[in-house]
Amino acid sequence: MTETTNTTSQVRYQWKKGSRVRIDAQLAGERFELLEQRGSLTAESVLEDALHEASPLHAAFEWSDTEAARKYRLNQARHLIRSLVVAYVEESRVEHPVRAFVSVEPHRQQGYEHVLFVMTDDERREKLIAQAWRELEQWKARYQHLTEFADICERIGEASV
Repeated sequence: MTETTNTTSQVRYQWKKGSRVRIDAQLAGERFELLEQRGSLTAESVLEDALHEASPLHAAFEWSDTEAARKYRLNQARHLIRSLVVAYVEESRVEHPVRAFVSVEPHRQQGYEHVLFVMTDDERREKLIAQAWRELEQWKARYQHLTEFADICERIGEASV
């Protein structure tokens, strides 16, 4: 069991940018603290807690089994699309696998597009590069407090467009 102190008066929880979570972040964070204090914070413990309608986590879940199954299968389909790679063989005969299909903002509503198409369309390529920079900056923001990544974070800052 992780030893923690109640930090709810010192911490302001919020959902990360782009999250589509329908419940109050502060209530969720405080509940997560409680679950951690009771044993451990796992997906299983969160789901178990959320089963109870009185839980502040309850509304974050889809309780219609039919709709939940459909959403799960959609996530499986997205996983399939994101997991397929195409390997380009360079003159050195070294394979460089990359995702075969990518989702580029703001074209995401249209779904995924073949990486070859995106890389040969100037507008989409620029959007993909801008999206990659945003994701890299998000990674930096998430891990810059770790001294092991100080050099990497500094280089990201130097290289940013």
